[in-house]
Order: sequence, then C-alpha cells, then structure tokens
Amino acid sequence: MPNPEIPPSPKGVPGAVVDRSAITAQDVLFPGADGHVIGGYVSRPAKPGAHPSMIVIHDAAGLSENARDVVRRIASLGYVTLALDL
Repeated sequence: MPNPEIPPSPKGVPGAVVDRSAITAQDVLFPGADGHVIGGYVSRPAKPGAHPSMIVIHDAAGLSENARDVVRRIASLGYVTLALDL
C-alpha cells in the first residue's frame, strides 16, 4: 500500500516514484556549527539493510517540493538520500 505521507512524483518526470510503500521519507534536524540547527529531508528504502547514500544540493529555490521529490526518486533507486536546507 502506498505511504500516504509521501506524495506521488509529478506525471512524466524521469525516475518517478512508482511504489511509495518501498521508501520512507521525513524532515530531519541536526546540530551544526556554533549551535545552529540545520534542517533537511531524508528518504531511504523501506527495505532494511545497508544502502549506499547520496546528498542532494537544492537549487536557488531552497528545499522545495521539487528537491524533496528528487530525494524520493533517488531513494526509490536504493539510496539513502539527504537534502540539506541551506
């Protein structure tokens, strides 16, 4: 069953997420330099085990829905993927 919290990829995009139950995704916060908190978005395969990883750098628009969709599409290929909110 599709994960209702993960929106489908826009129609026609290359590598669209087809099986939303195959990945998980969530917003994350972690400590940065000088006590600043850094936000991000992480998606990973739902299947347990070790997976390769990738970092996505967003464009000038920031951590937009498009950047989040790119993270989910890469996760659907088997990568743990993180986009930082720079």
